[in-house]
Amino acid sequence: MKLDLHIHTAASVDGTLSPQRLLDAALAAGLSGLAVTDHNNGAYCAAVRAAAPADFTVIDGMEVSTDGGHMLALFVRADTLDKLSKTNGRYPLPLVAQAVREQDGLLIAAHPFAYPDPLPDAVLVLIDGIETTNSRDMARNPGNRDAAIAAAQRHGKFATGGSDAHIAREVGRCYTVIPDGADVKTALRQGQSQPDGNPGHAWWQALNKLKRVPWHKKPRQLVKLFYFMMKYR
Repeated sequence: MKLDLHIHTAASVDGTLSPQRLLDAALAAGLSGLAVTDHNNGAYCAAVRAAAPADFTVIDGMEVSTDGGHMLALFVRADTLDKLSKTNGRYPLPLVAQAVREQDGLLIAAHPFAYPDPLPDAVLVLIDGIETTNSRDMARNPGNRDAAIAAAQRHGKFATGGSDAHIAREVGRCYTVIPDGADVKTALRQGQSQPDGNPGHAWWQALNKLKRVPWHKKPRQLVKLFYFMMKYR
C-alpha cells in the first residue's frame, strides 16, 4: 500500500484543495490512501472520508504547531486540540502527546531538520516516529532527508514519508509504503514502513503563496516565483 501521510486541504490557512480535488489527485498519483493533516485542525477529515472510494484509506489527523516543532498527529479526533491552550502561538508538546496517547494515536515529528535544533531529547521521548521523506523539505534542503533517516535509525523510531502537499500537483510526491492488507497503525508501530518519493519544486511553494497573497502584494510574490523557477528548475 502506498500512502501519503502528510497532506493539507483548504482547511489549512495555506491550503487550496477541496476534498474531491484532493482525492482526484491522490488517485491519479496511484495512492492507496492518505492522512489529512491540516494545520491545527481536523475540519476536513470527515468530508474527505465521505468522498473517498470504499477501498481507499483515509486517516484522520492534523499537523500541530508545538513548542517542540511541527508534529503529525494521526488517528485522532477533530477536537483533539479543543481543550489545549497555546503559548506564543504554539501548543505545549507534552500536552499534545498526552491527548494523542489517550486516543491511541501516533505522533510523528514532521520535517524535523527544517528547524535549528532538531529532535532534542525532550522531543524524542514523546514521539513515535520521524518523517524522513518530505517532498517540500527535500526541494529546499536535500540533505535533510539523510539526516532524518539517520535520526530515525539511531533513536529506534519508525520512518514515514509524505508530500506535505498544499496544491494538487504535490500530492503523492513522497509517500509511505506498508505491506498490502496490513493494518496501517500496526504496521507503522512495528516499523514495517518504507518512505519513498521525490522532491517537489520550491517554485511550487512560491506559486502556492502567490494564490493566497492580496493583490497589492502579488508583484513582490511574482518576483519570488521567478527566482525559485530559475534556481530550482
